[in-house]
Order: sequence, then structure tokens, then C-alpha cells
Amino acid sequence: PVILPTSTTLARPATRVGHPMVPQHSGSMPRVVAAAASSARELRALIVIPAREASRRLPNKPLRLLRDRTLLSHAVAAARAASHTAAVLIATDSPRVLSHAASLNIPAYLAGTSPPALSGTDRVAALLRTPGLSIPSLSTFDAVVNLQVDQPRVAPAHIDALVEALARPGSGPAPRVATLVAVCRDEGEVGSRDVVKCVRANSGNAVYFSRAVVPFVANPERKKELLEAGLFHKHIGLYAFRPRFLTHELAKLSAGSAAQGGGFAAGE
Repeated sequence: PVILPTSTTLARPATRVGHPMVPQHSGSMPRVVAAAASSARELRALIVIPAREASRRLPNKPLRLLRDRTLLSHAVAAARAASHTAAVLIATDSPRVLSHAASLNIPAYLAGTSPPALSGTDRVAALLRTPGLSIPSLSTFDAVVNLQVDQPRVAPAHIDALVEALARPGSGPAPRVATLVAVCRDEGEVGSRDVVKCVRANSGNAVYFSRAVVPFVANPERKKELLEAGLFHKHIGLYAFRPRFLTHELAKLSAGSAAQGGGFAAGE
């Protein structure tokens, strides 16, 4: 995963707005870490917003209001403002969301309804299999970004950093999937089951995600040292994929028992 610096607003404790997954907006644009060297060729990202009205965790989620705008409207604004965005689509299970998307002038499609999508990423993949999408060939995009509506503090710069990490990996092997984490120095967040934590390898690759405290530390003083050193990381629910991964590889995978038991998946 790409690490955001501790100065990012996403590293602050989320303020609950009806649900722990919906933090308040922050007024400032967070600084992000550039994930790779610059390139003369402009990157092209397809942003897909899975907008499930029948969400188990937060029913009517896309249409809930935050500062007089729907959560879906906040997500659309962030997607449009990202510099690498080439197209934005909405994948939903609801005619009401289709109608709201039309008012936002964003193409929206029913996707992942039969069979029901198990996650936001599954809904994104189902959308890409829909005939007649109002986009060019998927081969023209460097990345497909899954932007969740319950992450209204995600900024355009976060989207750009994630796309660059996927499309310009530097000297290492090209990743097929990328996501974001932020350094977490808040003991309450580290211990909260509402915050998904991530353990990273020295290479930067994610090793494990958990709602439990990971890495586990029994000694309170040692835990304080790790907090101060910035060795705990929390996951930010934003994902980028190589287009071929979603169209050819995802269907061959299944959710592991740890993910099922932990109660987390790639969105929704």
C-alpha cells in the first residue's frame, strides 16, 4: 500500500456522522507522498463509485447528507477534481441512485444485482462487464479506481497518488492492486474495531489487514513507543486496479476465511 504522511487529515480520528464509516470533511487539502517518478505520458484513470443503497452497515448510504450534500455528491466531486481522472462512472443497485446520478451529470448503471455483489470491488467488476458503457475501451486506462462513498475525506490528491503508485511502480514489479494506508498515532484508533489496521512488509506490500490491534503488543510502554515511532498503520478504503485484473483475474479468487471472519472486504 501507499503510505500517506502523518500530516494528512485522514490520519486524524474520524468524527462519526451516524456511522463509524462516515467521517466528517476536513477543510484543508492533505499533503501526499509521491509514489513514483514522474512521466511525460499522462496517466488515465477510470473512477468507479460503487453506490449501494441497500448497504448492510449503513442503509441508504449514497443518498445520506453530509453538509447539505449527499455522500455520493462528495465522492463525485473528488473524482472529478483528481488530475488523472479520464472518466467517472457509478455502479449501483438502486433506481433512486440512478436518478440522483443523472442530476449530477454522471453516467450510472445497475450492476452487481444478480447475483448480488459481495463487495464494492465485485460491483465495480460487474459494471465493467456491462455492455454499452459510455467509456472508451478499458485498454485505454492505466487504472480503475474503486472510490467508496463512505470516505468523504478522500481528496483528489489521494486518488492521484494511488493511480501513480499503480501505474509507475519504479524499479519493483508492477502491482496489480494498490491501496492506501496512513500512519496512526492515536491509541484509540489503534484499538478500535471500526478502524482497519494494516501490517506492511519492508517492501511496502501489505501483509495483513485486521480490525484487531496489529502488530499486537502486550507491553503498554512498548506499544506507546511504537505509536510514537509511527509503526501502526490504518487502512484507507480506496483501491486501484489494473483493468485486466478486474476483468480476468478477480473472478478466479475467493474471499479468504480471515477476511470473512474479520468482517471487512473491498468496500460496501
